[in-house]
Amino acid sequence: KNNFMFIGLKIGKKKILDALFDENGLSKKKKKRKTKASEGLEVVQKEIFKTIDNLLAGIKIKEIEAIGIGIPGLVDREGTITFSPNLPFRNYELAKILEKRYKVPVFIGNDVNVATVGEWMFGSGKGKKNVLGVFVGTGIGGGIIIENELYIGKNGAAGEIGHINLDPNGPFCGCGSRGCLESLASKTAIQKEIETRIYRGEESLILKSLKENGILKSGPLRDAYLKKDVVVVEAVSKAAENLGRGLASLANIFNPEVIVLGGGVMVELGKELLPIVTREFDRFAMIDIAKNTEIKMAKLGDDAGIIGALALAKEEMAKKPKSKLGE
Repeated sequence: KNNFMFIGLKIGKKKILDALFDENGLSKKKKKRKTKASEGLEVVQKEIFKTIDNLLAGIKIKEIEAIGIGIPGLVDREGTITFSPNLPFRNYELAKILEKRYKVPVFIGNDVNVATVGEWMFGSGKGKKNVLGVFVGTGIGGGIIIENELYIGKNGAAGEIGHINLDPNGPFCGCGSRGCLESLASKTAIQKEIETRIYRGEESLILKSLKENGILKSGPLRDAYLKKDVVVVEAVSKAAENLGRGLASLANIFNPEVIVLGGGVMVELGKELLPIVTREFDRFAMIDIAKNTEIKMAKLGDDAGIIGALALAKEEMAKKPKSKLGE
């Protein structure tokens, strides 16, 4: 049997993370380069080509079984990026373009879906058939595995769990609605809550970092939380409570075996927040569902994106021969 290799890419607003993997998920080469998203489509496309070309240096293309890619935005089943909020892609047929250039199968998914597949294949969801991945960062994204299959819905938009509604009169959300889980439990939501309280005259250790960076950084947030800064502890706890309630609704619908929690906020404060999330989850999930759902921290950390891209490619390649047999 040939030992094939896989290429995994995570394309973000600022950088492209890339890795060459063997089929056991062991990384042979790993790098990052700037995406140059603000310079337009042609430039970004060139950066993607350069990234793959560098990985292929000294390797015959026939040694590569597939390329997997995670990207923020909506991606359909053909690997066309219909929309990406931070990248210059609109109905952009990236999979076709790369397949034509490299003569290798290419599989593309939404970055959070892809990270969920990574956790299911190699991380905290390993060995489970029904998994929800929930990633809490600047926003809140999710992925849904049902009976060992990534569920993406009709046009690739499934898993937008940051936009389930918790409070119709709640704060405005980036999606245009109000009171979404994302507007109540993301890092952005925590920042707004902290800023409001500081504006009202409360004091907080986080003020210096907010002034310097303009945005809430996970590291300083953790420091202030561990020093028991009242404003930070209360804002973060409120977000964790909302997260637990949102997860309860999701579990009542999907009845997963495990919910995997990742993203910047959970990486920094997961240990502290898990008891709060779990308490609210147990309050609002149906009793049988609460009893049978594990809530676990994600394992793959920053590598979830590229390992997920590998997992997506492996998973799709595993399905391919079966479909040929049935044709």
